[in-house]
Amino acid sequence: MFLKRIFGSRRLAGWAAVVAGVAWGNAHAAADFSAWSDSIGIALRTDSAGGANVKNTLPFDSIPVLVRLNPGVFSGFANTRPGGADIRFAGLKKSSGFGTVTYSWTALPYQIEQWVDGAGDQDTAEIWVLVYGLKGNDSTQFIKMYWGNPSAADSSNGARVFSPKAGFMAVYHLGETAAATGTAGVYKDATGNGYDADDYIAGDPAPGMIGKGIALNGTDEYLVSTSFRDSAVCRHGTVPPTVSVSAWVLFNPTGRDEIVLANEKKDTAGFMLHKDAGNNPMMWAGAESAGVAISCWQYGWGQKLSPDAQTRVLFGGTFDSWAARSSVNGEGRNNSVDGRCDTAYVNSPNPLYIGRNASSAAGFLQGMIDEVRIENVLRPSGWMKVCYENQRPDQNLLHFAPIYQLNALVRNSRHRSGSGARPVLANALSADVTRMADGASAAMYDLRGRLLAPAAGRASRRAEVSGIVILAPAR
Repeated sequence: MFLKRIFGSRRLAGWAAVVAGVAWGNAHAAADFSAWSDSIGIALRTDSAGGANVKNTLPFDSIPVLVRLNPGVFSGFANTRPGGADIRFAGLKKSSGFGTVTYSWTALPYQIEQWVDGAGDQDTAEIWVLVYGLKGNDSTQFIKMYWGNPSAADSSNGARVFSPKAGFMAVYHLGETAAATGTAGVYKDATGNGYDADDYIAGDPAPGMIGKGIALNGTDEYLVSTSFRDSAVCRHGTVPPTVSVSAWVLFNPTGRDEIVLANEKKDTAGFMLHKDAGNNPMMWAGAESAGVAISCWQYGWGQKLSPDAQTRVLFGGTFDSWAARSSVNGEGRNNSVDGRCDTAYVNSPNPLYIGRNASSAAGFLQGMIDEVRIENVLRPSGWMKVCYENQRPDQNLLHFAPIYQLNALVRNSRHRSGSGARPVLANALSADVTRMADGASAAMYDLRGRLLAPAAGRASRRAEVSGIVILAPAR
């Protein structure tokens, strides 16, 4: 079978996704993908039985999801345009009206951070896709990827994925190359806000956690965005700002205080994400006025960093009017250990420094930094857990699988009309599933994906369905 030849290495068995649990792209119009010759489903599993094991059940309105492509999970590079110009993503939109329910594929914003056209179609790529309504502890969510359109133009757009409307103030993928240190605006802000960072690093970006990242010598190298002083994080009046920050970091074992991100300066408000000399992860936020500290900070919650020059961690912090918090690899503490954060504040029009202190030329980080984010919203529980589980190399959130769209539903003959029974698949249609799935067991499912009855001659165990099965029409 054609789909099995291309995608057989990562097919899903014993699992079906259904439209009842899908909420992708409801804010977008239907898109026409008829000019694209190929497509594949990408299951987004947050459940504990084969997924990312994210407990939070509240949906995230919009969250960027990383899609890594390489020959191990995707064998369609031979039919893609150079640089992935014809790659597209879509979600399933539900529409209701006049007593009917229809489903249509709608385009999702995406940004290609890096696409390497390898010899012999051995390409690799890192792509950010904006997903709507992602829920925790769920196994029925999916999106779709299209390729195979030789006339398609590149529509990668970072500002749509990392939109300021969604709370992103500045996002740095850190894959740019500069001619020399001191070059202004080299490292681009993906949000479109224009808070680009100046380069004070001698070397070029090196392989990072996602695409490329920056290597810092721990002595005098750093990045700075002077225009960040005009951001909403800095211009907040007397109301304390709300901040969420994060970065992938590789620490060398230096045994000293090292700064990841900072925009604090004496006598003004600000924040600082760093580790101390004891390897405690710390998030500091606050101000000093006339030498009197007005601050809150958080550290020492039982998880220390282990700098070894090899292990990258997703280091994060948040700050609002009540508490500062730090997190490592999606795990953290929810309260400050010093001070209240609801005291009077002033504007903090300070530059953003990456890899050193903002108050003085100190705290230089020795190691690597990648995927820096500064947001002016307090992300809900589970957000950093999803980011960590999705972005780590051995991620278990995304699963590539063919999509089988079944366009006919009938009622089980054992139930009278109007009895409230859910529509189920007839045995004949279930046989089509067996044929399309290249030998998978036939079965009947209800609209929640639950096995109702085995096909004739099959054992009464859960059927093995290789792929994402949509049990409703979709145009």
